Amino acid sequence: MKQGEVKLGDLVKDTITGVQGVVVTRSEWLNGCETVSVQQRELDKDGKPHERLAFDVEQIELVERQGMKKATKESGGPTSVQRQPGR
Repeated sequence: MKQGEVKLGDLVKDTITGVQGVVVTRSEWLNGCETVSVQQRELDKDGKPHERLAFDVEQIELVERQGMKKATKESGGPTSVQRQPGR
C-alpha cells in the first residue's frame, strides 16, 4: 500500500503475518518510512486486548474503510512545547 493511503480507523491486514485490525496510530519518519500501529479487534485467550503491533505501511492491505473520527478533545499531560490555539 502506498504511503498516505491508510487512514486512522481503517481496517487493515498485514500481508506477512495475516494480523488484521484497526489502524490506531500512524507515524512518518525522517527517512521517509511510514508505519502504522494496528489494534486487533479480538481478545486474547484471557479475554484481554492484544498488544498493538506496528507494521511498515507497504506490507499492509486495506480491508475496509471504517470512517472513524479522531477524538477532538485535547489530551496529554504537561509539555515544554508551546501549543498554538486551535492546533
